[in-house]
Amino acid sequence: MNAYEQKQEARRERYEARAEKARKEAEQHKAASDRLTDHIPFGQPVLVGHHSEGRHRRTLEHSQNLMFRMVDDLKKADHYKQKAASVGIGGISSDDPEAVQKIKAELEKLEEKQGRMKTANKHLRKNDNVALLSMGYSEQLISELKKPDFAGRTGYADYAITNNGANIRRLKKRIEELTARAGDTTSEQTINGVRILDNVEDNRLQLFFPGKPEEEVRKKLKASGFRWSPYAGAWQRQRSNAAMYLAQEIIKGLSCAQSVEVTCTSP
Repeated sequence: MNAYEQKQEARRERYEARAEKARKEAEQHKAASDRLTDHIPFGQPVLVGHHSEGRHRRTLEHSQNLMFRMVDDLKKADHYKQKAASVGIGGISSDDPEAVQKIKAELEKLEEKQGRMKTANKHLRKNDNVALLSMGYSEQLISELKKPDFAGRTGYADYAITNNGANIRRLKKRIEELTARAGDTTSEQTINGVRILDNVEDNRLQLFFPGKPEEEVRKKLKASGFRWSPYAGAWQRQRSNAAMYLAQEIIKGLSCAQSVEVTCTSP
């Protein structure tokens, strides 16, 4: 397990811990609600005008609020449980130091599939069952491939081959981009008092403002894919040419007030 995978596992464990904490809090709120109403007979109505009316109503209200909190806790637990389950299933991240090797392995599978589909279609056009069997196709699968679709076509559909080819080109382009980035080094610049750190090691473009940006600026940052990281103390997103362009455009457009009372330069 490399450093990135360890980081992913730690992230999953944090989400699972948060889910468990929320679940326990839900149990505590349920127990507290039950304790409040234990002394009230089941179905006992509020006795209007009786000296116990006020206390009874307050107890029921408090109990109900605790049950509402229990529901919120259960929702939170489910949210973090789903977050934990989703860690690591979003494909191969550029943050992974083994990304290029993993993408190459995926590319190899797609290229093998592409060649297999094209070869199978060629044998199907010749009705060469022997060749298809030698490729490892079962008689049942050969029979399925020979069934015509709505347009009378047999074999692997053109769209399947086209889509697979598009995925092959996409992975090749991604490998080229990641390989080109391998020689990058961390650099920084300052515009309108905002430090822009192109952090190669963390694969993040990080923006360090001298203070909390104005709400309008925060909205622009979020709309451009930047998120606040308390750990880094910066607004950041994954590195890319687009990320750098958007960051510079936002920061160059800052007014003096928006950039937290620093001396501004002309955009």
